[in-house]
Amino acid sequence: MLVAEGRFEDAERLLDLDGAIGTSERMGDVETSAEIFYIKARIARAKGKYAEEVGYLSEILKRTSNPLLTSFARLFRGLAEYELGKEEDSRGDSASAVLHYENCISDLDSFLSGEVPPKARLVAYRTRGTALIRLGRAEQTVRNYSQLIESAISPEERSDYQLLLMELYYDQEKLEDAERVAEEIIAGDFVDDDRAGFFKRERAYSVLSSVYMEQGRYRDALRTASEGLKRFPHGTESGAMGFVVGRALYLLERYEEAAEAFRSYIREHPDHPELPSGYYHLGYCYEILGRYEEAAEVFRTLAEKFPDHEFVPDALYRMGENLYNATKFRRALEIYLEVARRFPDTEFAPRALYSAAWTYLDLGRPEEAVGTMEELVALYPESDYARYAQFSVGDYYYSTKDYRKAQEAYRKVIRMFPGTEEARKAEALLLDLEEDIASEEYEMAFAEFQKGNYDYAARAFREIAEAHPETYTALAALANLGVALEHLGDAEGARQAYMKVISLGGDDPDNREVVEFAKARLQNL
Repeated sequence: MLVAEGRFEDAERLLDLDGAIGTSERMGDVETSAEIFYIKARIARAKGKYAEEVGYLSEILKRTSNPLLTSFARLFRGLAEYELGKEEDSRGDSASAVLHYENCISDLDSFLSGEVPPKARLVAYRTRGTALIRLGRAEQTVRNYSQLIESAISPEERSDYQLLLMELYYDQEKLEDAERVAEEIIAGDFVDDDRAGFFKRERAYSVLSSVYMEQGRYRDALRTASEGLKRFPHGTESGAMGFVVGRALYLLERYEEAAEAFRSYIREHPDHPELPSGYYHLGYCYEILGRYEEAAEVFRTLAEKFPDHEFVPDALYRMGENLYNATKFRRALEIYLEVARRFPDTEFAPRALYSAAWTYLDLGRPEEAVGTMEELVALYPESDYARYAQFSVGDYYYSTKDYRKAQEAYRKVIRMFPGTEEARKAEALLLDLEEDIASEEYEMAFAEFQKGNYDYAARAFREIAEAHPETYTALAALANLGVALEHLGDAEGARQAYMKVISLGGDDPDNREVVEFAKARLQNL
């Protein structure tokens, strides 16, 4: 009873199985011994100890003459051999894996040669087919299933093998073939039942709707999954088809309907393996519909219900984005910083830092915004967000007229991210900045000039012309250098300054005013 209830640890702890085997062997009761080995095999299987299971099942086959026990020992040994083959494959030992797959096929062939229950027969054929595929003999599996279909003695048996062929085609990504066989199953004249644990037509509807999804035929997927749900509203595939309905509606941009479909899916299938994705899509539906607080709540629920799921960093980031869109800036900032702290090695960390920086600005905390962007550049220089952040640092300093820091920031963009759009923009802005810096220095020098401090002004105008030779301000500085030198009695120096203005200004219309000024001053010397 303990084994039947799945209480394998209790069975192992409370029952002296090895002692019972020894007693049975001494009494010559090999059938009882075989039955106890079967219990040990079940326990080993539950623990995933497939090598031990194979050993125990082999002991059964040495002892028993019970045809039913022999049959199931063959079945479970074949299944265990398949698992051992997978383990060897994962370790890269393909030679050992081949031996296990061959043993699997041999045992399952023996099992299938007798009268077996429908569910067990399907499990055996499915595993046998998968073992053949792992041996590179997929076409043999297709031929075997096709032969079984052709030789089936009843529509029901035929549908069993069609189901296996459909699943094989689908697993092999032969979608058109899978579609064809699924349609044959749905239209078949067999009596469908769930003796194998599911209805075959229901499974065909599920596979067919998945095929349509992978082919991008979302309307066909929606129609097929909806029809399957109508016929089998509470079947084993209802969760999968419910998810397809929601996702097809989402991809068809019918977001209100998709949200309702995902709500129903989540409510009716709380244990379905795609549930995290269901929450994720529901959150996106709300986000697209502008229902930001509801979206944030769904993403929060996803992160809390499935804390180890790969969606969590993304879900938390989207939670932050939706709180931001709902103008819940302080709460959004907390979430962004949590993402960066908890998931520093994901793509969402730099993205979250970038969003956090802009949120600091919205909260009127510019120093922290700049510091966060600089942290992002230092921690994630290879991220796209690093170049956005570094460029934004330059923009911030430019907007606050801290031109030298802006200049430094833009130069860093060009140095770290050459060839990017941000680098090209930074190059153009550096030209503007050069003019702004020169103009700022010019205003200071001109203020001294107006005070009559001609010696200081002359030095300052000369430094501006030398430091910013490509700017218009440099020409203006040279012209005023000449005037300052005139006031200082240096006519020759003034003449040279005016001549340089005329030479550098040339015929450029933008420079005409300052060139004409220099010419007029030169004539009056």
